[in-house]
Amino acid sequence: MLTNAAHALTGWAPAWCRDLCVYYHIRPSEALELGTRAPGRRPSLPGSKTCPPVLGKTWEELWENRPRDTEEARFAFWQEVGSWCAFRQALRNRRRSFRFVLERLGMGDRFLEYGAGIAPASWWLLQHCPVPLHLTIADVPSEHLNFGTWRLWRCLEFDRDPCCWTLRTIGLEPSILPLKEPYHAITAIEVLEHVSHPLQTVAHLVEHLSPRGWLFEDFVPHAAAHAADLPSAQQERPAVYAYLEKTCELLAGRHWALPGGGGTRTWRKC
Repeated sequence: MLTNAAHALTGWAPAWCRDLCVYYHIRPSEALELGTRAPGRRPSLPGSKTCPPVLGKTWEELWENRPRDTEEARFAFWQEVGSWCAFRQALRNRRRSFRFVLERLGMGDRFLEYGAGIAPASWWLLQHCPVPLHLTIADVPSEHLNFGTWRLWRCLEFDRDPCCWTLRTIGLEPSILPLKEPYHAITAIEVLEHVSHPLQTVAHLVEHLSPRGWLFEDFVPHAAAHAADLPSAQQERPAVYAYLEKTCELLAGRHWALPGGGGTRTWRKC
């Protein structure tokens, strides 16, 4: 149940921003403003119990605030942006369906959302999946991962039986491959363009798919480097798809070399 103070803030807030309003003590109109993308925007991002406020800087200025020539410095960026990604991702995914993932899952399956951010796929599955799942979300330690984890536990507490569903959070570390167990399905959505060595990452994900498991990805191409969109990732993009075409079968989605990247693809492990 919402407290009186939280209810006063959220009112009839749409579902996509209700948890933002509770977590950051803001109103729906503020959540909409903070989540809206615009060139040169310098929002005053609220802090929380898990991060300080971030004030008066563009996304690019935060990236350029210090050299990003090491993996540690690139990981640190995702902490330095504070709550920026929480608002952007919540607004961007507010109408997104992950039914294409749900259709591949059955009772008790393990699902991994890699590079989860606020975990929109796991949150959608909690709303719509009729059977319990074992959920794992993995990302760089950051405010968006903190908020995403809190939001999922809140949903489990109020809308699902936490005795049947399970949730695990993995904080990624530089140069460490984190997975230890197999998964029936893995998503890597809006992730690989931000990874220094995406070929190594994708191979690690495929190795931890169950036999005939499912991988969903949308490796976005970028003609020029832009903040967290890494040149090293783009250099490895052809090799990533050469590896996927060797180890998996493409069952849905457009070819990766099409303009714009072709959108989300569904692969099944051979």
